[in-house]
Amino acid sequence: MSDFGGNLVGDGIHAARWCLEHNLIQQGYTILQETLVSYFVSGIDEKPEDLKDKNREVSRKAARIRDISTQAVKICRDSLPENKWAKPAADHPEVTRKFLAFYGPRKELLEVFNKLSNYRNDLNHAGYRQNPMKSDSFEKNLAGLIKSIERYGFHSAESE
Repeated sequence: MSDFGGNLVGDGIHAARWCLEHNLIQQGYTILQETLVSYFVSGIDEKPEDLKDKNREVSRKAARIRDISTQAVKICRDSLPENKWAKPAADHPEVTRKFLAFYGPRKELLEVFNKLSNYRNDLNHAGYRQNPMKSDSFEKNLAGLIKSIERYGFHSAESE
């Protein structure tokens, strides 16, 4: 645990890299995706750790904000007008707009997130999708996603 420095994204990258090195590929994808969602949530001045709060109202709000963060990625990617937003983004347009403003200068990171989401879905659904990825690609793609996130300016304690 001493390898973790208390940096939200850096620790997530470190954990994903550890999973990659120990052939825990599916776990690496999950950790990396959840790390980016937490980064997005903290980027609009919300607290990702509220998801673990014992107060049910606080934890429900945190879960809703995490859902909106991923919906806002799609809204941003597809340039969806507000009348096409789904719930909960449509029910909380002020939060959704905060995410969209945060995502504006981070389009490359959103592309990484979209790839990560697609690969993770492919892995979690055992290839039961159109054009599934070959099994030997998951490890290589996870390594590439980690590097892409690091190129964006995030680093694990291990890579510093």
